[in-house]
Amino acid sequence: MTAPFIGTLLFSGYSHLNIREIFYGSILIGALGAAMDIAMDVAASMEEIKLKKPDIKITELI
Repeated sequence: MTAPFIGTLLFSGYSHLNIREIFYGSILIGALGAAMDIAMDVAASMEEIKLKKPDIKITELI
């Protein structure tokens, strides 16, 4: 997936970089972003429910 860009980096004087760790880090950052997006969607939904039914108990809301 990164082969076209690795050659450019290596020949530009960045041979000390660990491409595998950078690749794994980018996967982790992407996964964390997706998890945060889902958490924001759930929080927004919970807020809408709380606004429509203010007397709802926290256990019911969760």
